[in-house]
Amino acid sequence: NAQEVIRLSITDLSEKCGASETTVIRFCRQLSCRGFQELKINLAQDIVPPLRNIHEDLEENDDFQSIVQKVFRANASAIEDTLNNLNKDEFQKAAIALSNARRILFLGVGGSGVVAKDAEHKFVKTGIPCVAYSDIFLQASTVALLGADDVVVGISHSGSTKTICEAL
Repeated sequence: NAQEVIRLSITDLSEKCGASETTVIRFCRQLSCRGFQELKINLAQDIVPPLRNIHEDLEENDDFQSIVQKVFRANASAIEDTLNNLNKDEFQKAAIALSNARRILFLGVGGSGVVAKDAEHKFVKTGIPCVAYSDIFLQASTVALLGADDVVVGISHSGSTKTICEAL
C-alpha cells in the first residue's frame, strides 16, 4: 500500500501494522534505508508515474483559441487534482511549521528552481528569513547546517527529483 504509506507518519504506520515505531525503523534499515523518511521517498519515487505533459496534446493544426483552451483546461485540472489529493492534516502541519520557522529554505532545480525563487520572493514578506537555492551544492551544504527550528521546502514537478529528495 505504497500510496497510503507515503502519506502516513511513522506513528500512524506503526499503529496500522500493530508494531512499534522502533520495529518500523528496523524494517526500514533492513531495506537499506536510513529511516522512515527515506523509505517514504523511495516508495514515492517508485509510484510516481512517468511525467505527463501538463498540457493536453496540442495538435500542429490547432488554432489559437484551441491552444488557449487546452492550456487553461490542463492547468485548471492540475489545480483540481492537487486539491483532491491534498492531505489537509499534513498541509495544516506544514503551514504551522512554516509560520513558526526560524528560517525557511526553498529547494528546486531547473524549472522548479524558478518556482523556489518565486516562493522565496513571496515568503520574504512574512518577515521570516528565507532563501531559495537551485544549485545542488549550495542545497546540500546549507541543509547540513540547519537546525530543528528551520524548515526546508523541496519543490519538484515530478515529486521524485533525486537531488531534491536527497537534500530533504
